[in-house]
Amino acid sequence: MSVDGDEPEVLGSWQNKSLKTTDPGKTYAVTINLSDFTAESYKLYYGTDKGLDSKGLFSIPTSPTAQNRALMIAAVDGAKAVVWHYPKTSIIGADAVTMDPAALGEMPVKATVVALNQSTPLGSVTPVFDLATGLKAPAA
Repeated sequence: MSVDGDEPEVLGSWQNKSLKTTDPGKTYAVTINLSDFTAESYKLYYGTDKGLDSKGLFSIPTSPTAQNRALMIAAVDGAKAVVWHYPKTSIIGADAVTMDPAALGEMPVKATVVALNQSTPLGSVTPVFDLATGLKAPAA
């Protein structure tokens, strides 16, 4: 997971050195290494909504277009979990495909979180919860 954007800056005057702190915009993203070499993985990496042709081949487009998808990530550690949900992300290849004989081949894609509109949150994240009991609302 990554975040890009300017750092908050403290603005002041001669009389008040810390009059205001700026609220710079942030861009959130998740890089995922796809290890399945399938038509769906190729669509995300190469940036197209087209699948395999009649010969069973995938055509790499000359002008890639990021694919919009919802994204949910579940991090599980034993009986505990945390879940992130982003209703809209823009996904495209992030780096070169790797083919390491001692490891899995990977196609890295970057999912940049995109606002659905200005009045809804970018996404949501749960607190750590127990998988056996599920997520519960906090006590009032």
